[in-house]
Amino acid sequence: QAHVADRRGGVHRRGGGVDVQDPSGEGGASGIELVDLLHHVLAAGDAEVEALTCYLCDREQAWADSWTEIGQELDADIKLFVNFQGLDVTKKDDWAKQRKFLSADLFISSYFASEVVRIKDKAADFWKEVGSSAKKGAKFLFIDNAHTAFTDYIAQIASDNGLKAVVVKQVEKT
Repeated sequence: QAHVADRRGGVHRRGGGVDVQDPSGEGGASGIELVDLLHHVLAAGDAEVEALTCYLCDREQAWADSWTEIGQELDADIKLFVNFQGLDVTKKDDWAKQRKFLSADLFISSYFASEVVRIKDKAADFWKEVGSSAKKGAKFLFIDNAHTAFTDYIAQIASDNGLKAVVVKQVEKT
């Protein structure tokens, strides 16, 4: 299931690049979202996008190895900067001083809701900070299981933090 939420405005490009953020502080991001996004950008032939800067934020340090290799392996006509940032959304001391991720144009939450729904109270401050401090025009893409426990949690995150649902799409895997 994919949800797109909009933070206070339209699409925003800064300096010819697009910043991408995947706040998977509990796990779930494999990098396929980056590959799909890059494919989309290249297929669209958007000459305005000269660079793509990506940050994977996750408490699992092991993701750094595979994530940074993506940038080395992809052959693209745009500059690709891939970074890993250790971050646990359940620990405010872990993310409160990290501000770079809040400047992203696109936040991708890949199977994050299903990972933290059982401890959602511990992640609430993180989402409050993201909702109040993300730059104007930032988009949020939530990709997760279609179970109501997860979709309701995603809807609650959006509602509590000033995000407006733009698209909700359920996709059956075959």
